[in-house]
Amino acid sequence: MKLLLFFSIITLTGCNVKPTQDNIFDQKINFTNLIDSYIFLSETHDLLHIMMGEYDGSPIDSYNEYKIKIDPLIHNIYLKPIIIGLNNIQVQDSNILKNADKFDALVDYYQIGIQMMIEGILKGYGYNGEMPQNTKDYENIKKIDF
Repeated sequence: MKLLLFFSIITLTGCNVKPTQDNIFDQKINFTNLIDSYIFLSETHDLLHIMMGEYDGSPIDSYNEYKIKIDPLIHNIYLKPIIIGLNNIQVQDSNILKNADKFDALVDYYQIGIQMMIEGILKGYGYNGEMPQNTKDYENIKKIDF
């Protein structure tokens, strides 16, 4: 009898997980983080080409600038693979970055994936407008209340 009472109490109290800030999925915050990650990748893409030596400029300076720009977004879950990839870049000699080309490929594919997710979410919510084309469009999409 005591065993039955014990399991009843555990079942009734232990299985009632109350939402906290840590376990609530907030669709608006999630969508905003997704858009912020896309905007970041889009606006910093030229730095990647400087890192690889394709564009004029210092690869090391571009690498450091990229790190500074991503720092405020370090808790954005959608940028975790980008942060890991950035940490795989190795500074060699005085002005050469090993793995910068692999990082650029990661960002290219990842950016396309994020764009597709954003468009999928918009279509899922029944959005009938034009899909965003630039940073201003993406910023405006964040303001829509679905």
